[in-house]
Order: sequence, then structure tokens, then C-alpha cells
Amino acid sequence: MTLRPTALAALALLAAAAPALAQPAPVALTLPDAVDRARRANPDLQALAARVRLQAANVRVTLARVLPTLSANTTYTRYDQGVSLGESVVVQEDEVTTNANLAVPVFRPGALGDYLVADKELEAARAETGRFSEDLLLGVVTLYIEVERARALLATAQDTAERRQAFLTAAEARLAGGLTDRSEVQRARLSLLEAQGERDAAQGRLEVAQGALAVVLGLPAQTPVETTTPADPAGPGPIPAELAPGEGLPLAAAPDVRGDVRALELLLERDRLARRWTWLSFLPDVDVVAGLSQGPPSFRDPDGFNWQIQLRGTFLLFDGGARYGRLDAAEASRALHEAQLEALRLTVSQEEHAARARVEALEAQLATALEGVEIAAQYRADVMRRLEAGFATLLDVLDAEAQLATADARQRTLAHDLAIERWRLVHARGALIEALATVTPRPAAAAPQGDDS
Repeated sequence: MTLRPTALAALALLAAAAPALAQPAPVALTLPDAVDRARRANPDLQALAARVRLQAANVRVTLARVLPTLSANTTYTRYDQGVSLGESVVVQEDEVTTNANLAVPVFRPGALGDYLVADKELEAARAETGRFSEDLLLGVVTLYIEVERARALLATAQDTAERRQAFLTAAEARLAGGLTDRSEVQRARLSLLEAQGERDAAQGRLEVAQGALAVVLGLPAQTPVETTTPADPAGPGPIPAELAPGEGLPLAAAPDVRGDVRALELLLERDRLARRWTWLSFLPDVDVVAGLSQGPPSFRDPDGFNWQIQLRGTFLLFDGGARYGRLDAAEASRALHEAQLEALRLTVSQEEHAARARVEALEAQLATALEGVEIAAQYRADVMRRLEAGFATLLDVLDAEAQLATADARQRTLAHDLAIERWRLVHARGALIEALATVTPRPAAAAPQGDDS
């Protein structure tokens, strides 16, 4: 198919105008706000919540088998003719009869066991959903900090480009005054181009990180997401002191906190309940049944009222082996869940030890990186003084500036890596939701040393 020139021009105009029209407004979110929005927007989590609600409804249906039932009915009968004996009416032409029945379960082990088992399964499903929610939230926290990291690296790249622009201007002035040669200007110009390339790359990384976070939050991918917490991951950070590495929750207590571990523990309780109540289901069911009826008077009921109370026992002699099959299934399920719980406890211990080791290693690297930033800033200041005294060239200043920019970028990267690993440690302990509840917006961090020239 061939488009006419007018159609091509119209498409070109639409394409040029589309970005300006479709650009969403920036959205500023705190970390708790982002987490809450992601929780509502995630379809998998919504599906799990719907399954939990469905299971809760099934539990209520199961509970009805062990609760009293009350029923009432009214019957109207029209006969073609009445029957009389003397002055007494034996059968009336129009007859209305009302019955009410009440059944109170006294002992129904099979139904009660099914309810208790279903209730444990519901608790396990809720715990498992909570763990899945924590996994989702950890991903949101990681993306949030990635946006913070990209913005920090962009700020570093912008500052570096501005300083190198100043160096280029100074080199051109020195060249015009005959104080240097063209090589120094060329070196300053190449250094500026390199800084501008790093700035453009940092801008691209920020847009990618913002797009990934926006999609998780249910926003258009082009939405600029403005993060307000954590302001300075290298500082105290959003993690409460009681959850800091090496403090607070001991390793032995960690498996009792995580939702997946708690879910397996509840399933083990369900297996024990299923086995116990299946044995009890071999006993008879006992019910109390009461009935009340009101109808036309008769020889048996001159006033038309009749009531009765029954104590009913039902003993199941043979069910084809279903109860023995349920016993075997409960035992096999218990063995399976015990093995899974043991394996999961080992996994939890490994995850926490690995996360703690990464946190400690990053803390040591960050301390070294901060010291490197201070040394690089002092070195650049010394070179600047030597340049003013005539003992150094602008090339020496550019080398010192490059070392400072590299040290600053490394320090910012390690600071955000450390923040992510601290959150992963909290997640490994199963306390992510509690830690997120303590996060509050904080003012922006001060610029690191050496950013002003």
C-alpha cells in the first residue's frame, strides 16, 4: 500500500505532536505510597486475595454442617369435598398445615474435623499470600532505590560536566593568553565530551528506572516518578534500629516470622487435625431434632398442634474405605510438609546469613569509598593550589577531577547497593511489611564533599 504525500505529512505531524500530548505529569511518591499503590495494582496479588476470599467462603459453608439448622414450611391443600362424621369434620375442603423443625448437632466428628481442617488451610493461604506480598514489595523497594541511585548518578554526572565546561573555558583563556598550548584545550574538550556522554547515559538510566517503577505501580511507562524516600540511603536509612544487621531478631526466631514458613507450620497442624478427627469420625453422629406442626384438628390432635423431640444417632458401618484413605492421605501430607519445612528453614538461614554477609561487605566497601572521596577532593584542591602557583597544568586538574568523579560515583553506587541489601536482609527475616510501616519522608541529603569547584 502506498500513502499519498498529504497522508505522510499528516502522520508526521501527528507523530511530532504525540509525545507532547501523551507526556504524563510527574508523580511524587514516598516509599510507603509506592508500595501501597503497587499492592493494589498487581493482578497476581489481587488473584491471590480473591482465592483467599473464596476459601473463606468455603470455610463458612463447612462450618454450617456443625451449626444448628431451623426450617419452617407451610402447606395448603384443597380437596374436592370435605368429610364429616356426625358433627365432627374429618377432612376439611381447605387445609393449611405449618411445620417447624430444629436440628442441633451434638456430636458430628466428621463435619467438625472438616471445618477445623479447612480453617487451618485458610490461615495457611493467608500466610502464603502475605509472603507473596512481601516478595512483591521487595521488588518495589528495589526499583524505588534504583530510581534514587540513577538520580544520584545523574546529579554527579551533571556536576562533573559543569566543572569540565569551566575547565575548558579556563583552558581556552589560557591559550588565548599564551600560557598553554592547544593540546591542553583539546584534552579539556575531550574530557568535557566524555562527561557529557556520561551525563546522557545517566539520564537514560534514570528514564529506564522510572519506567520500570511506573509500570509496577500501574502508571504509564512514560510517567516521571519523583521519589521522596529514602532521601539518603548511605545515612541512617529507612530500616528501624531493631532490624539493623546484627541486631534485633535472632536467627532462631526468623523462621517463625516469615509467611511461607508460617504457612507450612499451619499445614502441618492441619495434617494432625485431619488425622485426629478422621479417627473420631468412626464414632456415630448424634443430633437432637425437634419439630412443631400446626394443622386442622383431628381425632389424634384435637387442637391441631403436635410437637416432638428426638435424639438421633447415626452410625456409618461401611463407606468403601474412604476414611482409611483420608488417614493415609493425612499421614503422607504430614511427612511431605515436615520435609518441606525443614528444607525451608535451611533456606531461610542461608538467605539471612548471605544477606548479612553482603551488608557487612558493602558497609566496609562504602567506608573505603567515602575515604576515597575525601582523599580525591583533597587531592583536587591541592592540584588547584599548585595550578594557581604555576606548578601544575590544567591537565593535572582534569586528572584529579576524573579521579574525584569516579570516587563519587562509586560511593553513591555502593550507598544504594547497601540500602537494597539491608532491605533484603529484612525481607529474609520476614519483617519487610513491619519495616515499611516505619518509613517516613526525610529531607534531601546534602551534596557530598568535593562537588563544588
